[in-house]
Amino acid sequence: MTKIMELLKGQLLKMGMDEPQLAVGVYLVQFRPGHVYTFIVFVSSILDMWSTLSAKMTRQENRSTVLEKDVENLKEFKESANRRLDSHDEQNKAILVLAEQVKKCVKRWNRKDLDGKR
Repeated sequence: MTKIMELLKGQLLKMGMDEPQLAVGVYLVQFRPGHVYTFIVFVSSILDMWSTLSAKMTRQENRSTVLEKDVENLKEFKESANRRLDSHDEQNKAILVLAEQVKKCVKRWNRKDLDGKR
C-alpha cells in the first residue's frame, strides 16, 4: 500500500499540488474501517432493495397469471352458459309447438264430441 501511496504522492506533486492539497489527496485514497463498513452497508442495502423488488415483481407476475386464468375460465363458463341457454330456448320452442298441436287436437276432439261422433 505504501508504494501506491508514494506513486500517488509523486503524481500529485508533478501536477503542482502543494503540501495541504497533497495531504487531502492522500487522505482520500486511504481506506479506513468506517469507510469499509459504510461501503458494506451501502452494498447490502442495494442488494436488499433488489431482492425485495424482485420478490414483489414475482408475486405480481403470479397474480397476473392467476387473473388471466380466471378470465379465461369465466369466458369458457360464459360460452357454456350461452350454449345451455340456447338449447333451453330450442326446447321451449319445441314445447310451444307441441302445446299448439295439443290445443288443436283438443279442439278437434271437442268438435267430434259435440258432433256426437265419438
